[in-house]
Amino acid sequence: MMKRLIFFLFFIPFIINAQTPKKLIGEGAYDQAIDILVPALEKNSKSRKNMSLLEEAFIKANKQDQDSLLEFKLSGMPDIWSDVYRLYQRLDRRQMEIRMLPANVTQSLDYDWVDYTMDLEATKSRAASYYYAHARRLLEKGGRENARIAYKELWRITRLYKSYKDVDGLLRFALVKDCGTLPVKVINRTGNKLPPYLPPAATDISLTLIEKAYLDYTLKPINGWIYEYTICIYIDRVKLTPDQTDKEKYIRSKKVPLTANDTGQGNFTKVSCEITEITQKKAAEISGFLGFIDNRSGKVIYQTPIRSKALFKAAYYYVQGDFRACPPEVLEKVDTSIEPFPSEESMVRNAAHKLGIMVKNIIWDEDFIYY
Repeated sequence: MMKRLIFFLFFIPFIINAQTPKKLIGEGAYDQAIDILVPALEKNSKSRKNMSLLEEAFIKANKQDQDSLLEFKLSGMPDIWSDVYRLYQRLDRRQMEIRMLPANVTQSLDYDWVDYTMDLEATKSRAASYYYAHARRLLEKGGRENARIAYKELWRITRLYKSYKDVDGLLRFALVKDCGTLPVKVINRTGNKLPPYLPPAATDISLTLIEKAYLDYTLKPINGWIYEYTICIYIDRVKLTPDQTDKEKYIRSKKVPLTANDTGQGNFTKVSCEITEITQKKAAEISGFLGFIDNRSGKVIYQTPIRSKALFKAAYYYVQGDFRACPPEVLEKVDTSIEPFPSEESMVRNAAHKLGIMVKNIIWDEDFIYY
């Protein structure tokens, strides 16, 4: 058995090399031939045979794509633009690959270089416009199958543009229209144990009847029930800053009338006070991302970053000197008693509750509930 395996491995290079550029060109596999010829000419740019084969493969490949472009455009069909865009991409990529070769090789080719920039942008835009319009029509029709197809169309737009109109929201809308109830669960990826109160606080999502009709959720999936998707709240980081108290002293001065009945003729005096400001700070932050999981494949099919922060901040003041020099906003808080810092649990609960609100705003988006 081992001898047969060694024999087979020994002959793999010979099997691969049997697919020569000339044979590939004869079979119409022009780009495969180019992929072999380009590195060969990088090593030896004086090979007349390889230059001739490259020119043949290059010209035939371009003609094949240009013929396909013409056929698509003459069809008059509205859904051609993604295919047209890919053809322009291929023409441009092939041209760029050839242009990286030594000058003597590129100059030997009987070919006029083309700038495809405008064609690429125009066809990409038209492809996205078609997918967007088609997806919206499907969503307006309603139904789970239409929602599923709409999701695929919208997903194709994300492969063309990082941001395009309201596609991000429509993707979520299409997803939830493809199902009635989704399980929601918290996934800990911090590397540490989560406080037991964090997951319940993050998933405490109260829904109205309209929101439930749009998409209901459950924290305890029913055994045997088939859920096509799961909403996962991935927790990547829980950060809590220590109690922080800062103290700062500064002087405030002000000109005031010498007497209460001063007529404003310049009879003023300068008064001053020393203000001691004590500030307290504490923060809790939870970050991660929200993901829709396709339970059939286990893949994350939609995700968006999430981050919530609970902040405690308080300021207290002590004043020595003439209170008339003290700013009004300071006077309001003079000699107020200093509050104790909130507990770690209180801060994390607060941040987790805000995270739950954020999750609800992403999934149960009012703009799409009333779409």
